[in-house]
Amino acid sequence: LHLVFQVTTLMRNRLRDTSGHGQRVEMLVEACDEAEVDIVALMLSFLCVQSLRFALTGQLPDDEGSEEPLLFTVTMGHAYKIWTSGVIFMALAVTFPALAEKLMHRISHQKHGEEAEEEEPSCLSKLIESIGGALAMSS
Repeated sequence: LHLVFQVTTLMRNRLRDTSGHGQRVEMLVEACDEAEVDIVALMLSFLCVQSLRFALTGQLPDDEGSEEPLLFTVTMGHAYKIWTSGVIFMALAVTFPALAEKLMHRISHQKHGEEAEEEEPSCLSKLIESIGGALAMSS
């Protein structure tokens, strides 16, 4: 994941070098950054939900999303566990941005001192944004 972020950052920097720092280039770079974060968040959310589903039922769905034949009996315990998992993901999605902001602020001050400049998002900040998005999508 870190390697993918580094390669795409290098590609965007090369685009800036060849095309300049015009408004269109900056809009493209910003859109690419947001798309990267959203794609990683969607991937993490999907994998998290599938892992939770397997942990609760012991069975994964087929390509069409059906679980036939059922290898388990659906009980109210399954419903309670799914509901509880949703509440936990929702609570994490609400609290994670504040914790992530504090962490990024602390890292920024350690790295640059009191005068932090506006710079390209780091791999860590993209990962933190992706985790926040994944938590929101999983709840």
